[in-house]
Amino acid sequence: MQEAADEPAYFAWWQKDEETGQHILVQEGMEYVLQYLEKQQQQRPYDAVIGFSQGGVVATALCCSGRVPSLKAVVTAGSPMVEEAFVVADALARKTGSTQQQQQQQQQQGSNVPKLHMAGESDAMIPVSSTQALCDRGGNGRLIRHDQGHLFPTRSIRVQAVLDFLEDALSSCPNKVENTTDIEK
Repeated sequence: MQEAADEPAYFAWWQKDEETGQHILVQEGMEYVLQYLEKQQQQRPYDAVIGFSQGGVVATALCCSGRVPSLKAVVTAGSPMVEEAFVVADALARKTGSTQQQQQQQQQQGSNVPKLHMAGESDAMIPVSSTQALCDRGGNGRLIRHDQGHLFPTRSIRVQAVLDFLEDALSSCPNKVENTTDIEK
């Protein structure tokens, strides 16, 4: 499909079927990301993942599934809660051949990984409430609300908050972060 010259291009890991309201191609997107991560992890494990929009949902869901056990921190911006991503990530975790007890332990460890979620109060695509739901669903999360839109915030105060979060999470893991909300403008 050709984009009109005045319409912006949108990039996505999956799409939403307007007729059914269901997200489609979630499994394909998650498998692609997981294959890439696993290939890269053979060379050097990831300590943290930073994801924007659907990428943040992918990062959170894969972390919570236990499929990326080296993770010590997740940072997201403009990311909605999409339950299908968690369902697919859990199904992919079951394909590893681990016992049910091992899977539960890996999921618990993934839920305990510190997560920082940022949401824009003027984001026309993703309401703050959806990012708050992702924060709640992902476990061990902190929500920072900012006055901008659907973007990864680059104002110095927010960049410093991300750097401080990563420094704390990566230097003192395992780290338990209270599920809190900050408003930074």
